[in-house]
Amino acid sequence: MSQRLVTRRTALSMTAAAVTAAHVGGALAQASRTVKIGTVVPLSGPWASIGQNIKAGAEMAIEEINAAGGIKALGGAKLELVAADAEDSVEKAKNAAARLLAQEPTLIGGLGDALSGMTLVVTEQTERAELPWLTQTFADVLTERGFKNIFEVVPIATMQGQLALPTVMDLAKLAGVSPKSVAVVADTNQAIQGMVKTWRDGGFAKAGLTLLSEKPYTPPISDATELIGNLRRSKPDVLFLMPSALPDLKLMLDKLSELGLGRDVLPTFAVAGPSATPELLGVAGAKSLDGFFSINSNWPGRKHQDLVARFKVRTGRPWMTSQGIDGYGQIQIYREALEKAGVADRRRVADQIRRMDTSTGAADYFTGPLKWDERGRRIGAGLVIAQWQGGQPVPVYPASLATHKPIWPGAKS
Repeated sequence: MSQRLVTRRTALSMTAAAVTAAHVGGALAQASRTVKIGTVVPLSGPWASIGQNIKAGAEMAIEEINAAGGIKALGGAKLELVAADAEDSVEKAKNAAARLLAQEPTLIGGLGDALSGMTLVVTEQTERAELPWLTQTFADVLTERGFKNIFEVVPIATMQGQLALPTVMDLAKLAGVSPKSVAVVADTNQAIQGMVKTWRDGGFAKAGLTLLSEKPYTPPISDATELIGNLRRSKPDVLFLMPSALPDLKLMLDKLSELGLGRDVLPTFAVAGPSATPELLGVAGAKSLDGFFSINSNWPGRKHQDLVARFKVRTGRPWMTSQGIDGYGQIQIYREALEKAGVADRRRVADQIRRMDTSTGAADYFTGPLKWDERGRRIGAGLVIAQWQGGQPVPVYPASLATHKPIWPGAKS
């Protein structure tokens, strides 16, 4: 009897010890676990400046989250960004996504690409894998396919078009001028063409603007004469210059200067892409850029000065771009989703993103609240316009984010 009791007590004690050890071991394993987030962006080729800025912002966010203790709900698990280079074509982006998904089966989410055409083929694969995917590309078609796991963090192209024109006209009004005519030079990127279509199909007429010329083109170009040459003759009041690749933008800016149509003469607006990156300053120079406007779905503003200062120290870059703050903010979205999900499971993470409805936290790094409709489109997202002043782009609209006043080229001061 006594021997049986001892044996039973010993067994119970050993069982309790084993359970305790298992809990401790599980907690330690969870605390040391790495939670991986993927990105497919161009890190080489003509769109590399966009991809590198997205990656830099995302890496900075991960570094700060990990330094602050990681994901608390997962016992302090650390985040890791796994990047794949989309290079310079849709096919290469598709292959990069396939490799990423095959080599990293434990990804809980991803972000990218830099171009809508690339994002289309990337998200075909991530959707089949039920992997949540955040993107700062904005072609309408991305969220017209019935996918459940794609989330655009910026306004769709048609919405950006609808928001941009009234904003441009308001800036002109503040300068005491009333533009009457417009010209457009835009590449065939789906998102860019989506904006232009919105303007062409009633947007210009509603704004009281006559479209003098529209020049679509397929990148890359080797000479900008055909695209820019007629502007000196037609003399538009406003030019929308909308390339997606840095080399194309450089050629166009050079041609404008050659024709005496620099940004100090002809108010010129570009849409995001390379139009406000440090790389553009490096190839074009501050003098040729002064006064140039950049229409962005996001941009670090007045309330982000501490973030910008940290970014500059960490990366050595002279400023934080729209792509940089997009990358930073998208990681913050995943952080919040993981904390609420309480498990590193892609389906649970996607579900938490679908449920988001907040104007705080990760929303601090975007224009408007973080809330998506059933298609994955942001509800209430806005735009930010930056202008090159003194050798760098600064936010001039909206007033809540602006650090500088806009200067309308050619207007009397």
